[in-house]
Amino acid sequence: MTDRGFSDARAVDAYKVFTGFLVGSLLLEVAVRGESIVPLSEREGPTGEQDPGLVLDDAPLVRRMKPRLSEDTSDQEFEIGVESLINRIECSISR
Repeated sequence: MTDRGFSDARAVDAYKVFTGFLVGSLLLEVAVRGESIVPLSEREGPTGEQDPGLVLDDAPLVRRMKPRLSEDTSDQEFEIGVESLINRIECSISR
């Protein structure tokens, strides 16, 4: 995205919006199929371990954006998402 003119801030925002949409859609799909969603804390085996194959040195863009990616903006993202959802519903009703 940054290669296409997005600032770091806009690239992170777009990434978070897309990721939130994707995760939400996947969770809904899993729920519809009746699958159980088990928290990491309840799974067997080690949790929270970093994948040794992932090294930020191999991803300079991610390393540069790490502080922004680490920010918790879930409340803002939820409000924006709800507003978008309401707008989409209003749009579909007015057709």
